[in-house]
Amino acid sequence: HVQGNKAVFYAPITDVSATPLLACEADIKTGRFYCPELTEFFGAMGNTYLEPPFVQCWDKRANNNTGDWRNCDALNNFLLGDDILIRPNLFTDGKKQCLFVTLPGVIVTPNIYPVPEGMTGTYRHSINLGTVTEALLGGAGTENLITADASGATCAPGQLGKTGEPITLGSTFIFTYSKNADNTYRLNVPAGTVVETAGFSVIGGTLHKGETANLTDTEIRGVIFKLGGYRVNNILEPMANSGTCKYEIKSVSQLSSQNVRSLTLNVELKVPDNNGQCTGATKQLTSALGATSHRVELKVQREYITEVSGVVSELHSIWKAGQYQNLANKAAGIVNANLNNLEDVLAYYYAVAAYVMLEQNSQAANYVSLFEQKKSNYGSDVTGTTEYKKIERYMEEIKTKVGTAVPYALSGIDTSNLCFPLTQPSLNRNLNDWGFPRDNRQRCHAGTDFTQQSPGRVIAVADGEVTWVKKGWYSCTGGYGGAGSVSAVLVYHPSLGVTFNYGEIDDDKIAVKEGDTVKKGQYLGIASHCSTFHFEVYAGRVSVTQQWYPPSNKIPMIPAGQQASRICVDDPEIFALKPSALLDPRPYIQAFEGKFCAEVSGS
Repeated sequence: HVQGNKAVFYAPITDVSATPLLACEADIKTGRFYCPELTEFFGAMGNTYLEPPFVQCWDKRANNNTGDWRNCDALNNFLLGDDILIRPNLFTDGKKQCLFVTLPGVIVTPNIYPVPEGMTGTYRHSINLGTVTEALLGGAGTENLITADASGATCAPGQLGKTGEPITLGSTFIFTYSKNADNTYRLNVPAGTVVETAGFSVIGGTLHKGETANLTDTEIRGVIFKLGGYRVNNILEPMANSGTCKYEIKSVSQLSSQNVRSLTLNVELKVPDNNGQCTGATKQLTSALGATSHRVELKVQREYITEVSGVVSELHSIWKAGQYQNLANKAAGIVNANLNNLEDVLAYYYAVAAYVMLEQNSQAANYVSLFEQKKSNYGSDVTGTTEYKKIERYMEEIKTKVGTAVPYALSGIDTSNLCFPLTQPSLNRNLNDWGFPRDNRQRCHAGTDFTQQSPGRVIAVADGEVTWVKKGWYSCTGGYGGAGSVSAVLVYHPSLGVTFNYGEIDDDKIAVKEGDTVKKGQYLGIASHCSTFHFEVYAGRVSVTQQWYPPSNKIPMIPAGQQASRICVDDPEIFALKPSALLDPRPYIQAFEGKFCAEVSGS
């Protein structure tokens, strides 16, 4: 080709670069390169796999209720009525694969989801597994007898259990009573009620003993009734001249099933069947590049739970800084607040861990013991968490290294047939405060207090003899029963070789006197003026209570951030001044803990 006086020659351009061995793609979101041909060397059946965080759950309340994806084992993702939304996190090679999802209790037969063909890279797809229902929380099909309401009386629950007869779900039973001039009572019994106690019957709708309908309150409490498949006594504790007690049989789903339930979510990748379908897939996908199955704990709840406060975050920071004595003091302050939440559990953990690092094994053992005793107070919203289970295992491991500070078996004493000293509906919690400072640190607490609630009924732990009744032993102003004086009631129990002080029973509600013999489970009185029941233990047969005083002004000030401590036990000089007859109540409490009994009448 001629351009003016120049000649221009054209020749073909040949690409002489090497032929590529493979092609790679880049995931724009992650910056990761993916080379399909190369990955074939690592997986015979495909290269789709689950990658961290594997599976996430939708929390619609996160970010000020705008919602966000969170770890599935976190609290408050799914409350009653919420949809259970999950999102598996896949990396796909573009081939058709099959995702199987099961959630026992919700999905028994696996839900199957084909992974789209032709798509490579990260693949996330939200899946709705259903709704949180009462049945899912464990309430469906379980019935219970409850006290629906009361007027003028404290009504007892069905504490004697089921009769073995058919349960009449939905039944209602209303008892009414009136007080006579001679302080006896007439009890009207609802239709359909069966009287089981010999010598008593229902005549004309009224409870009779033989031919008389005028009965004492003690006689009424001793009668066993059968209500729609349940056996009940202690039917009421009259508080006025007339009143009613109403009982209903309802399913737990109508009441309050467990607040937290943990479910196991299973996600698995499988290879399509010979027809290329997922419905017949049975073989699990394998990949050398990542996991092809994953299992995670998923929580469903009735109600929102406030998660661990910033206080625990502070404890963790102190731990990381290696300030173990400071950590022990801070943790003790939380423990001594006597809460029943996850923060309390974590405080026990940090207290033990701190004393282990300080090589103070006796202190570590003390907190392990306290945790052992406290465990029964935690609800399912605490014990159902992953954190609690980890800490419980940690405590078991530590116990093998440092032991426990409390003897859990009383040598040579048969404790198999004891009663808890409060009826089950009366108990709130064990404050576990033996040896704590009292009266502005001028004395040591000689017993343990149990916070309790109406009906506040105190019963005998075992057969025994009342050795002392001291009215006006103490006085209280803040109890649910109003202000008033309270008594010490000492009962010697020969089978145990000890005397128990059933302390802080209301002066005007004591049901025994000095010299009485009592039976196991016998009603001793009501403790309402203090809203606590005080329990002391003395060696042998005693007929007076004793105080525990330290040396003058010996109990030191409590460190800042620490509310109380068992300093009277931990300090050898103070402990040496404990009256010799006064015993540690904790082994005895451990012996009868959870052994709630039905009341029995006295001789």
